[in-house]
Amino acid sequence: ADVLRAHAALARQAIREQQVAARFTEAFPLVPTVSVTAQPADVHDVDGLRTIGAAISRS
Repeated sequence: ADVLRAHAALARQAIREQQVAARFTEAFPLVPTVSVTAQPADVHDVDGLRTIGAAISRS
């Protein structure tokens, strides 16, 4: 039951994040956007930022 609750919470969070992104792109249609694969840990250092930068440049 705990696993199902955790899954449901993550699904709700994903929906909220998609809604926020949609509002942003509707409000600022000229701002380019790109999706980046989720990282296994919080990005908080230069190496993590380089990983994100590399992912963005491939898009």
